[in-house]
Amino acid sequence: MASSGAGGGNSSGNSQAGRLGLTFEAIFGELLAAALSLAVVFIGGNFLKNKLDPLHEQKKALRKKRQELSQRLRKLNSRAYNLDDLTSLEAVVAQELVLPDQLDADFSAIGGLKEIKESLEEAVLLPLLRPELFSSSCLLSPTKGVLLYGPPGTGKTLLVKALAKASRASFIPISPSTILSKWVGETNQLVHAIFSLAYKIQPCILFIDEIDSLFRERSAYDHEAYRDMKAEFMSLWDGLLSDPSAAVIVVGATNRPWDIDAAILRRMPRSFLVDYPTMAERKEILQVLLSEIVLEQDFDFDRIAEETPGLTGSDLKELCRVAAYQPIREALQQEKKWLARWKKQQQEGDMSTSDCLSIHSNECNISVRPLRTSDVLNAKETVVPTIWKSNSYREQCEKQYEASFTRDSQDELVSTFLHRLVSQMHTNDNSNYNNTQV
Repeated sequence: MASSGAGGGNSSGNSQAGRLGLTFEAIFGELLAAALSLAVVFIGGNFLKNKLDPLHEQKKALRKKRQELSQRLRKLNSRAYNLDDLTSLEAVVAQELVLPDQLDADFSAIGGLKEIKESLEEAVLLPLLRPELFSSSCLLSPTKGVLLYGPPGTGKTLLVKALAKASRASFIPISPSTILSKWVGETNQLVHAIFSLAYKIQPCILFIDEIDSLFRERSAYDHEAYRDMKAEFMSLWDGLLSDPSAAVIVVGATNRPWDIDAAILRRMPRSFLVDYPTMAERKEILQVLLSEIVLEQDFDFDRIAEETPGLTGSDLKELCRVAAYQPIREALQQEKKWLARWKKQQQEGDMSTSDCLSIHSNECNISVRPLRTSDVLNAKETVVPTIWKSNSYREQCEKQYEASFTRDSQDELVSTFLHRLVSQMHTNDNSNYNNTQV
């Protein structure tokens, strides 16, 4: 009986264990099926999301660019944050970010402007490169705002790029398209993102070209969003002024400084006039522009600099471009003449094809002659300062309009007078006829 009881107990235990095994297998199968279902739903949802999202490729490219910028920033600046942690608006601003190694400007490649370059090195370059020298007193704290003003084409933007490259600072150009948005409140958030990103990647230069267009004098007719944007920008700018350790500088460039808001000018205590180059500066600019061009032995830089008053650096560059093409033009004309002579002789049968080819290999290898002083002086007739041409065209149009308006007015007066005279004569004739009938 005991053995039979023991056997019954074993059989019941085995059956219970079997049921538990089946239960565990069922639970495991259910969990596995649920996990697979969730995985399919997750993968399918992401696939549909990527396919239906019109900005998927842009976001992917933006993530890739942020990773590249992060790697390059770590090499250039150990204080740089990880750009993968940027907010969405900071990521938008980061698309405009230019790193020092991407800038091709250099102070040595800028002719003239010696005093301005030295002043910028003292006001901006040294505080960014050697901050420990300026931390002993608040009087030595670096300036947070610099304004470059002067005529167009004098090298203001080039100076800022060279400054950013020399200081190894990141460069963020700011334009209306960067910070102005049609969505309510997003403009202020973009302004905040500019400064927060600049703090993260400092040292950084915020450059506003044509600053008068973005921060012109305030008036009662300004849009509310535009006023709020300027207030937000100045408030964050004041944060730079109160933080002496911040290696962030705002630099503006303009040719209309009188149109800039007074509150903006107050935050730019250092201003530099980048004026028309003097004769000595024009000579330096010409030497820089023609440094890679083959020149004749007695090329006269002094004479060209003396005969080009009123030309800016941009005008001198265009002058050298036109002059440098003259030797190439002559070489091409010579080649065309030779080819025409070669075809004529071949058609007349004066020489065989082999003779023509041998002569072609010897004579058609035309070299370009060195640039002459006369080439640059002759190019003056083609290259006229842009501002002069613009003003001359404006005066011409105004004179034509005034002459046309005066002529039309005179013709209209004569026509009106004749019409009234004929009407009066017709009235008098009718009156005389009526008197005769009476």
